Amino acid sequence: MDCNCSEHNLTMDDNSHLRRIIIKIQARLSDDDRKYLHFFLGDDIPRRIRDDPTLGGTLCAMESLFDRDIISGDDFTYLINAFEAIGCLDAVTILKEHQQHMKLTHVHQSMLSLISILPPLRPPTKVVPDQDDDEVQPLHSVKHKRFSTSFRLKIYVVIIVLLVLCTIGILITVPFMKEKNQQANDQLALLNKKKFIEGREFGSARGTHFDDSTHPYFTSSHYLNGILARDNDDDLESYQFYYSSSCGSQDIITSERHGKQTLSFKKDFQFDKNEKIQSVEGHYLNKTIVFSNGTILTMRIITGLRFYTTKGYASPSYAGEEGEMFEEEYENYTLWYVTGRSDEYIHQLQFYWYRTLDID
Repeated sequence: MDCNCSEHNLTMDDNSHLRRIIIKIQARLSDDDRKYLHFFLGDDIPRRIRDDPTLGGTLCAMESLFDRDIISGDDFTYLINAFEAIGCLDAVTILKEHQQHMKLTHVHQSMLSLISILPPLRPPTKVVPDQDDDEVQPLHSVKHKRFSTSFRLKIYVVIIVLLVLCTIGILITVPFMKEKNQQANDQLALLNKKKFIEGREFGSARGTHFDDSTHPYFTSSHYLNGILARDNDDDLESYQFYYSSSCGSQDIITSERHGKQTLSFKKDFQFDKNEKIQSVEGHYLNKTIVFSNGTILTMRIITGLRFYTTKGYASPSYAGEEGEMFEEEYENYTLWYVTGRSDEYIHQLQFYWYRTLDID
């Protein structure tokens, strides 16, 4: 009964300590870090919490992970992996140090528990013959007691030696593990501090914002793999994008149409499923548009979008008016998804890039 109560109290202490660690980490997270974290957690937290990347939303996300037994005071590897994935190395270091400290604490508790259940070592009793009694205790009984005491003493010595060796081994291993963890973190930092990159904004702030990653079936394993372009014979396109998944069981998804050109298909193109896009180019131009109500506006419009893959293939080029060219590429990253702004036309595009070694 006491043992179970002790284990229960230890678990509660671990949970409380982990919660304090999580509160400490919150102060180190930027708004973008919270968005990335909520996106990474995905279906492991409720959608209403995932869509609330505020401090309160992130704390609710942590509470949800506790409630679902995804993390606990004595097992929070999932949380370490999540922060590694989004490039929050400070959080990773704090959690791993806490993990090592916990191991030492649990070993110490185990040692105390083991010692507490050992019977006390009693000193050998002398056999004193009763002077009033003619009968004396047999000699073999005295020898048996001495042997029993000696044997018990040897067991104690062996147990103590083993405990000391275990403690020494842990003390030697912990600094080594810390050094290994630091080396791994340094290697991760050399690769890049972030698992994905938010690219530049090409174009203007006109139009309504769109974000393909908000598609109900979009997951972290999806990546842009094709394009469907429409125009109204004025060399200005509307775009839809195809997204394949690195998980074979998931179907290709198609984004909503960005822009309102509908008269004819101009290009409908998809790369092979395993093709990853490593660079993008396009044009934006200042176009004077005459609307049906007689309004004349000059606005910046995106056109002529083209993709290049890691295997050297390119999507078809667009004929038509060329404006100011833009291009984007990040070493060791491939295209993930697109956001931007549009109404009648595409006014802005922004590309998100995923680290190659993680999406493959």
